[in-house]
Amino acid sequence: MDFLHDVTDQFDVLTDALEDPGTDLQTVLAVLVDDLRAAIPSALGLTVTITEAGDAVTLTSAAPDVPATAAASLRIPLDEVSAAGPGSAVTFYAARPGAFVDLAADIRDAYGLNSQVVIDWHLDDPAFSTGSPGGPGMTGLTELVVINRALGVLLGQGRHSNPRGVLQWRADQAGTTLVAVAQQLLDELTPHPEAPPPVGH
Repeated sequence: MDFLHDVTDQFDVLTDALEDPGTDLQTVLAVLVDDLRAAIPSALGLTVTITEAGDAVTLTSAAPDVPATAAASLRIPLDEVSAAGPGSAVTFYAARPGAFVDLAADIRDAYGLNSQVVIDWHLDDPAFSTGSPGGPGMTGLTELVVINRALGVLLGQGRHSNPRGVLQWRADQAGTTLVAVAQQLLDELTPHPEAPPPVGH
């Protein structure tokens, strides 16, 4: 499986969304996949989740059945080895049992990690018996864009020093999600065409 090809378009979209010309996620992924293939010939794919302020974007290169059928996995907390937010992680999948034992030991030694690096965690997680987290693609980016646009609106109004806190308060008051409140705010700012005059007037 060419799982690098599966996510090329998604990485292009995410790179564009970051609006940072110094961030070339596709190149980063290409290097990562090359290194993974060299170290683990039976590698099947990977899932990367990046969180920031509680919002998550997940990119999956594995086919829908890979997490359920893989014989090995390795989960690495990215917030322990990078500037990613808490809850960020990468999970690798492989077809050969025990494929990640040596790599996990090297990562634990190199970064001073222990229980944070987990081997084969997906085998005991009922959520993965159905093939979660799904097929190749990206989730969470649309929601993140909506939230960030709403935060920009609140900042532009100049009345809120903590726009995320304002959105969260509104979500808590309405008993709904942050993204739902953000979308409502954006909808309120979208001009609606005037109703046509009654026929005959």
